[in-house]
Amino acid sequence: MVTWTVLRAFRVARLHGEIDVRNAGAVFQRLSPPCDAGVLIVDLSDVRFLDSTGLTQLVRLQREHRIRLVSPLGSQPRKLLELTQLVELIPTFDGVDEAASAGHPGPAAP
Repeated sequence: MVTWTVLRAFRVARLHGEIDVRNAGAVFQRLSPPCDAGVLIVDLSDVRFLDSTGLTQLVRLQREHRIRLVSPLGSQPRKLLELTQLVELIPTFDGVDEAASAGHPGPAAP
């Protein structure tokens, strides 16, 4: 469900499939250990479904680390992120290249 790559100086976690109450905890647990002080790009491009449990995990991850989300316009995760206004809290981009090229580092973790 998670594939790791590196783009420029960024770790990119590409999530796949459906993220819901059954697996969200396990999926996001895999994201925490490799994170350090750098920005992590979380790519939701291959996520077909994201529920409120997945959103909660994204918010928790954002509180602990600086993240940038990739979620293409029109995708189910992006619609949910916009509906809940999380795009205002977590920098969200249409593609990985755009996220890696963004000038701002994203919100600092508290």
